Amino acid sequence: MENINVFEENAHKYDQWFDENAHAYESQLLALKRFIPPVGKGIEIGVDTGRFAAPLGIRVGVEPAKAMVEAARICSDGDNNLLARKFRQRHDHDTLPLS
Repeated sequence: MENINVFEENAHKYDQWFDENAHAYESQLLALKRFIPPVGKGIEIGVDTGRFAAPLGIRVGVEPAKAMVEAARICSDGDNNLLARKFRQRHDHDTLPLS
């Protein structure tokens, strides 16, 4: 899938950018929270490293870029430990539980 090459090639920069631009991350997170219902189920399409899904309580995501899933595997802070473990367990199925 040549459309995902940019994500495969730059996955290592994704979380780094948000770490370096914390205000942008927090702004996006706050904006997205307004659209997430407090109850119910949902799915994130293009979950990347799970950086947004986990704090938003999104429990299922799909990510076609294997490099993004690999980036999630090496996360080591807080909830991302659980996220990374679940990514490893289900990666072959392309459906990534995020909790």
